[in-house]
Amino acid sequence: PADAYPPSARAQAQQVRSKSEPAGPPPGVSPAGAAVRVGVAALVRSAAHPGCVLLNYRRGSVGTEALGTGSYGLPGGHLEYGEEWSECIERELLEEAGISPTSVSLGCVLNAVSSRIGARPGEDYHYVCVYMRA
Repeated sequence: PADAYPPSARAQAQQVRSKSEPAGPPPGVSPAGAAVRVGVAALVRSAAHPGCVLLNYRRGSVGTEALGTGSYGLPGGHLEYGEEWSECIERELLEEAGISPTSVSLGCVLNAVSSRIGARPGEDYHYVCVYMRA
């Protein structure tokens, strides 16, 4: 039966919002201004440093979320319109670390959706995260 499973966090958030806010777009339609963002990051290894990976210190920048500022993470950034995943990570590695990888391959792809109960407009997100090996 359909009610045998508890509702997902997304469904719960939609139920809470529907009780406290005016009706939004129909299911499956994103709210005005919402977009799916694509981020590309690289797991960079080097024979000169076995067992290690390259990490960047996240400083944050104007116009981006403060999420992660002051922490370490894999180098990467947002995919630009018309750009291939490999082109994106080659550009980001050159910008952030001053390196040009000799080879790039797909690691994995993650679909990250956050729809929290009681979240204010703009707090929810939908990211497609592409992890590359370099």
